[in-house]
Amino acid sequence: MSPTAFELDDEQRAALDGADRYARERLAPLAQRMDDEEWWPDEEFRALGHEGYLGITAPPELGGAGLDLFTSGLVAQAFGPAFRRAGRPARRRQGYGGSAVALAEAERPALRTQHK
Repeated sequence: MSPTAFELDDEQRAALDGADRYARERLAPLAQRMDDEEWWPDEEFRALGHEGYLGITAPPELGGAGLDLFTSGLVAQAFGPAFRRAGRPARRRQGYGGSAVALAEAERPALRTQHK
């Protein structure tokens, strides 16, 4: 049996390439400290949101990218080699409502009570 062959579409390729570049340039230099100290730089978490890497599957009207789960997996794949712990906050939020909500809550504390 031969494996099924497929190619990424332009949107998926752009998401993977952009996430890979972001991870290598912005996250990889922080990885050792993040792992050693179990530290997450707040400004980088916000930057991930502003770059569109949080809430990938959340609808655009909620501040997300509105992309599919496969594309979300591509982004996670790109971030994986750069660091081990850094993806945890995003995955935790993605599981119950999307990181777009987490970012909105961080920006507007009054929203926290609306999404609990």
